[in-house]
Amino acid sequence: MSWRQFAEYFAIPYRTMQDWQLGNRRMPEYLMRLMLYRREIEKFAALDENGFTPEERKELARRIAEINDGHIAQHSLIKG
Repeated sequence: MSWRQFAEYFAIPYRTMQDWQLGNRRMPEYLMRLMLYRREIEKFAALDENGFTPEERKELARRIAEINDGHIAQHSLIKG
């Protein structure tokens, strides 16, 4: 992600970010907390109804398909 994309993502004027980088201005402390909060909210919003991320859901579906197709005779999730 470029600095310009970063600025757009967080709705921060690009010139303001340049001033922070050059030391002409300081980023308010509360803004860092808000950015971290947004990241956590977006991470949470990406979870499905079972609490899986899209990547975890895909891996789980792949493993279930392997078991159902008989490619794995015994799996650590299956007791027996």
